[in-house]
Amino acid sequence: MTKFKTKILSAILIAGIGASLSGCYKVVVQKPASESSQTNKAKTRITKTLTEKTFNKIDINVSDLDVEIRKSNKAEVLYKGVKDSRINAKVIGQTLKITDSKKSGVYVEEEPKIIVYVPKKLTSLTVKNSDGDLDIDDLKVGQMIVDLADGDVSARKLVADSGKLSSSDGDVDILDLASKTGFSISSADGDISVSQNNATGYYLTTTDGDLDFKGKRVSSFDSGTVKKKINSRNVLHISTADGDIRVN
Repeated sequence: MTKFKTKILSAILIAGIGASLSGCYKVVVQKPASESSQTNKAKTRITKTLTEKTFNKIDINVSDLDVEIRKSNKAEVLYKGVKDSRINAKVIGQTLKITDSKKSGVYVEEEPKIIVYVPKKLTSLTVKNSDGDLDIDDLKVGQMIVDLADGDVSARKLVADSGKLSSSDGDVDILDLASKTGFSISSADGDISVSQNNATGYYLTTTDGDLDFKGKRVSSFDSGTVKKKINSRNVLHISTADGDIRVN
């Protein structure tokens, strides 16, 4: 009888300890947070007309913005991007000035952009951008100066009396370039391609890259230089420290 009682007491004690332990440890299954509850919500994107005033000069100085310039029947500046971005576009006299807040950001989908519609030939175009691409389609301009710290340049049907285009880190691709008194393109780290041009002379140089001129390979994986009628009136100057050059 005593042994039987002892077994009963032992069973009760073990059961009590088990219940106590089960009360101390819990398994918690958490459901994944819904997208709407995440702190980093996607900002609302908009398309907005900034100005429709006419101009004959463009001065763009931005820090983090893609820029597109298009031929059109009327002057207009469109902004496409997040709603709270601070982009300013004003026409002062005959000059369109575009600036931003100089605050760089991280864009999950795509960078904001400005689209400038130009109805007639510009007297001058100046673009300075710390981080962003430039795309030009069918533009006539007197003097053109472009300085990009980090961005690609693409242009189709570009007519310029003279021009200077540089990118510290980016490619340059121009299709159909017509100039009068020379055009200069440079990149510290990027490929440069110019197809269809009316240059009367050429000065092309690459420190590290291939150089193709008029369908012929001048150099491969090494420095190369092309000099043709460099004292003529309309010379195309192209240089890159690390990249390929192709001129047709």
